[in-house]
Amino acid sequence: MKTNIKRVAAALCSCTLLAAGLTACGSTEAESVMDPTVAVQVQNVRRGSIELQGTYVGSVSAAESVNVIPLVQGATVESVNVAVGSEVKQGQVLAKLDSTSADLTAKNAQAAYNSALAQAQGALGGQWKTNIYSAERGIDQLDDNIDNMNDSIDDFKNGTAYKMAKNARNDAKAIYDTLRDQTSSYKSIQSLAVGITEQNKDLLAAMQVSGNVGDTAEVKGNGAYYVNSLAEIANLGEAESGMDSTARKNVLAMKQFVDNGGVLESLTDAKVDAAKAGYDQAQIAFDQVDSQLSQLETQRDSLKAQKETAEGTLDITQSETYNETVASLQAGLAQAQVGLDSAAYQQSLYTLTAPISGTVESVGLTKNGMASASSIAFTISNKNTMQVTFYVTEDVRDEFTAGQAVTVSRGSSTYGGTITEIGNAVDMQKGLFKVKATIYDMPDLASGVTASITTTCHSAKDVIVIPCDAVYYENGDAYVFVARDGTAVKTPVETGIYDDQNIAITSGLIEGQQVITTWSANLIDGCAITVPGQEEAEETADSAASAQG
Repeated sequence: MKTNIKRVAAALCSCTLLAAGLTACGSTEAESVMDPTVAVQVQNVRRGSIELQGTYVGSVSAAESVNVIPLVQGATVESVNVAVGSEVKQGQVLAKLDSTSADLTAKNAQAAYNSALAQAQGALGGQWKTNIYSAERGIDQLDDNIDNMNDSIDDFKNGTAYKMAKNARNDAKAIYDTLRDQTSSYKSIQSLAVGITEQNKDLLAAMQVSGNVGDTAEVKGNGAYYVNSLAEIANLGEAESGMDSTARKNVLAMKQFVDNGGVLESLTDAKVDAAKAGYDQAQIAFDQVDSQLSQLETQRDSLKAQKETAEGTLDITQSETYNETVASLQAGLAQAQVGLDSAAYQQSLYTLTAPISGTVESVGLTKNGMASASSIAFTISNKNTMQVTFYVTEDVRDEFTAGQAVTVSRGSSTYGGTITEIGNAVDMQKGLFKVKATIYDMPDLASGVTASITTTCHSAKDVIVIPCDAVYYENGDAYVFVARDGTAVKTPVETGIYDDQNIAITSGLIEGQQVITTWSANLIDGCAITVPGQEEAEETADSAASAQG
């Protein structure tokens, strides 16, 4: 059963006209009526858009509206500077409360800050610089004392007493060392003489012939003579002489002693002991003088240690101690500043100012009355920009976008605006989603009045769009007739949104097809159709093409 409400009346009218025509006309007209070809109008399938408008009821309010509430409890109102309807600027004083207690607190906070500042300036000002200056002068004085002590040490070392004692000690030591070494060598040579001469008697005999050495007995008796003889043997080298390196060294040393005029017989233990006693006495005398030098050097080293300690203390004072002092003083100043800022803030609470520019809509204070932290003192609205709040269902909310245009109507006046806020959660009282739109140029509307809002609630863009009259329904399923090769083809389609003229086709048609837009009782699937004017247009086009060919 196919239905189309508009076409029911048209069908009834056609039947009446058909009967009348058959009665009034002859056989020629009857034959024409019985012609099965159906004349139709067609429209090319195209893409387009459909938008559906929805109208809602909302509440108008100022887009910016604030309540001014006192933050102090029980303060006396000294003055109220505005009334309902007053235009105010942001920051303008609305009322003043009695701030006597807050003023006293602020004075105490300022005094505490001034004290902390003076302490900081004193600790890091002249007092600090004086301490650093004194420490630096102390180090300079220690430097001078060390230089003076070095001069005293140099003078003492270059003095006659120190030099004489040192030279006497060195001379006595040289005499003692020489006698001790020569005596030791002499004794060693004496003990070696017999053995060496015995071992080298043949060599000595040969040397005797040359007149260089005497016999063994002569060697034993004449120290200088046997030293010369042994020196000749030592010069032969270790392999030929039989002397080890130590013996050869001693012999040659004795030879040098004799050559220098030394008398071997004078090398006795008694003389060595006497030289040792002289050296010891000279060492004692030198030690006494040298101890004075040691005292001076000890004093100088003590001054150097004092200077090193003073420099280390100054370095710590200028770095770590200074930084710690600065940090401590800064903490004190910061704490005092917090107290000062807190007191200033408390003072500011006793002066009520306008947080925004706008119109005073309510005043809740009276002069000499008491301010309450639980009551609204003033309500201020900025009516340069108004807003309207309305509620929609979820499917409509999903269609809305921020910045979408709306039309607001109140009585005979309309205003433009845009959606600025779309709720994400359902309002528990309304069961709908809250939407806000900003409206411009509405100075004549009061807050709280109702208005109607019209805007696009559903839309379909870039879809197949055909006239609503081209769609038929059978058992709830939609279909259209497509003109194809002079025949009407019944084509199932799926439909979307529609308005009073057009409907969106979501599937079943493609661009370029021709859909039949007129209704006829004889229009059925597969029937022959003709499009008035189309054949003439095609013939004209063909003639033009032939002429060009």
